[in-house]
Amino acid sequence: MQECENGSLSVARVQHITQYDMAVVHSGFYSAMLLYPSHFGVSCRRSELQDYVYFWRVIGYLFGVDDHYNICSHGLESAVAACKELESAVTWNDGLRDPPDGWKEMADAYVSGVNLFVARGAPLCSTESLVAFRVWMAGYVLPEWLKLTWLDAARVWLLKIAAVMMLWIPGFERLMNLLAFALYKHALKLVDKQLELYTGKDFRT
Repeated sequence: MQECENGSLSVARVQHITQYDMAVVHSGFYSAMLLYPSHFGVSCRRSELQDYVYFWRVIGYLFGVDDHYNICSHGLESAVAACKELESAVTWNDGLRDPPDGWKEMADAYVSGVNLFVARGAPLCSTESLVAFRVWMAGYVLPEWLKLTWLDAARVWLLKIAAVMMLWIPGFERLMNLLAFALYKHALKLVDKQLELYTGKDFRT
């Protein structure tokens, strides 16, 4: 909600979230994995991808996305086509190719949160490396604004190597799953601790 002055009156303007907005945000949780499972070290059958789409159809329903707008409501092929179109029109053309104002600050805050949970604040990930990995997935050329340091380039290669190892080294995928589950439990404990300490001020102070 925004407020503006209209003479001596303060007029509130409300910007509504549409079903389209909700469908696009919803797709952000599953589209990369659906389009490029091997890039995440996932080897699966077609039937498993169909189950994956159905699962996210139900999640979308719980989020309040109407079936008419739910990308996952019309089967695997339709979901893949819609996600590919959104990747081109929204993720790339309206996003990563030339990010809007405020995007970098929001992305850095998100990545800082990931590092806080995963590595106790150590710079394990960076915005630049994650963007480069996502752009590589989609097959685009790195945008001009994206400048990778040698450390960022190393992070990208580590992600690629991890994906290959999960695909081809027996047991490595299970090891990564156990690590992810351990990090998940650690994250829950960290959230509980932060909530206990929260006094209405910034967490960083």
